[in-house]
Amino acid sequence: MYFRKTFKFVFVALIALAFVANAQCKDNPLKNILTLIGESNFIKDYKVVLGRDETSSQQALLTRGVKYKVYVHSEDEAKARLVCNIESAGRLIASSYDPKTNKFYQELEFVCMKTGMYDFKFNYFKGFAGCGMVVLAIAKPNVALKPN
Repeated sequence: MYFRKTFKFVFVALIALAFVANAQCKDNPLKNILTLIGESNFIKDYKVVLGRDETSSQQALLTRGVKYKVYVHSEDEAKARLVCNIESAGRLIASSYDPKTNKFYQELEFVCMKTGMYDFKFNYFKGFAGCGMVVLAIAKPNVALKPN
C-alpha cells in the first residue's frame, strides 16, 4: 500500500517536472539583449514564456522627460515573434509590431510624456507559444563632454 502511494506521488511529480522543464528557455535571452543595450542604463527585464494564445502583462513606473529604450528578444523568431505593447491608461504608447507595415522591431525608443504606471503587455504574434525577454533601459543621453 505504501509503495503504491509513493509510486503515484513520484509519477505525478515527474510529469509536473516535465511541464516545468518544457517552459524554460533554451538559451539565456538576457545575455543576448545585454549585448544590444550598449551604453543604455539597464532598469528591468521581463522574461516572457507563454503558451499558445496566452498573454501576460507587467507594470513599470516611468518618469516624465526620460528617454526610454525597450529591447525585445524572441528565442526562436522563425517560429514565434514576441510582441510588446506599452500602454498608459489604455492608450497605446509604443509597440514592437506595426500591423500597417507588418514589421517587427527589436528596439523601441520613446520619451515619457507623463510620470505614472505603464502597462507592458506581451503576446506572441498569431498566438504562437514562445520564450523570450523584454528589457527596459534608460537611453544614454547624447551629451558632449567638455575638456577640462
